[in-house]
Amino acid sequence: MMQTCVRVLAFSAACCAAGWPGVLLAQSDATHPTTPPPSTAPQPANAPADRQPEKAAEPAKITDADQLLRALETADKDITTLTSAIRYTKKPNELVGGDDEVREGRLWFFARPSESAPPAENASSAAADPRPHRLFQIEFTRLSLGNTRRDDRRIWVFDGRWLVEMDFQTRFVHRREVVRPGEQADPLALGQGPLPIPIGQKREKIVERFEATLAPFSDGFDQDKAPPSLAETYQLHLKPRPGMQEGRDFREVRIWYRKSDLLPRLARAIHKDGSTTEVFLPDMQVNQDIPDTVFDTRTPPGWAEQIDDFRKAAADR
Repeated sequence: MMQTCVRVLAFSAACCAAGWPGVLLAQSDATHPTTPPPSTAPQPANAPADRQPEKAAEPAKITDADQLLRALETADKDITTLTSAIRYTKKPNELVGGDDEVREGRLWFFARPSESAPPAENASSAAADPRPHRLFQIEFTRLSLGNTRRDDRRIWVFDGRWLVEMDFQTRFVHRREVVRPGEQADPLALGQGPLPIPIGQKREKIVERFEATLAPFSDGFDQDKAPPSLAETYQLHLKPRPGMQEGRDFREVRIWYRKSDLLPRLARAIHKDGSTTEVFLPDMQVNQDIPDTVFDTRTPPGWAEQIDDFRKAAADR
């Protein structure tokens, strides 16, 4: 689940709008015909109420980035659902200037085992991939720009294949097929999605793309400005390696994990243009029931709708 965490916590406004589909599309070849998605809600993704992670011993003290990356590989092994309030902040670079954009809402994440039969011995690596299908929804309800604060409801849902954006101001639904049929993508993986919230990501994938260091929790803040709530966290500092795709998007990514359970608390990304995006998850809970209304991608009556299949979405990226 580290994959989930690295990718959720680096959420950028551009990704929410259209940048994210482009990033996901870059992982696949746009050559296969597709069909529009049915306008129906996914099956409810509730976790059994009595299913809780096994009580684990206090994690051993971590002293370097390699130890943290290895521990994060299995930190999500007993997690089916994850929910939290979310605060997303976008700070413009000094050249552009202007007010910070702050959006507040809620995040839901669900991992379900694949329903397909076990792959044959000669199956392709993609077909043999044992990772669970991952769904997530982010619903923002409040927007702050400087001293101005107002309601602004927007929802993004990813169902494993389609990214659905719902704008309640304009009553418009935009469906983008961002994963080719038959393939899988982790929308929260660093480099594939909008937010870096690494949960369950393989250490090898991270060190291949980034230089990773374990930094003091206060590193990256002005002197004495680090929030006290981060005192009991590990900070993972990631800098893209030369020549990697991530270097086109980020100068650096910092992610703070709670020492008690290695779940992400805060993620901050500095982009190539100097702008900053930050995702704060203040009250993360795992294996709680998810309401049936979550992951509902049906178009409300009277709303306009646009559907971009894989070919169209790839051409527009």
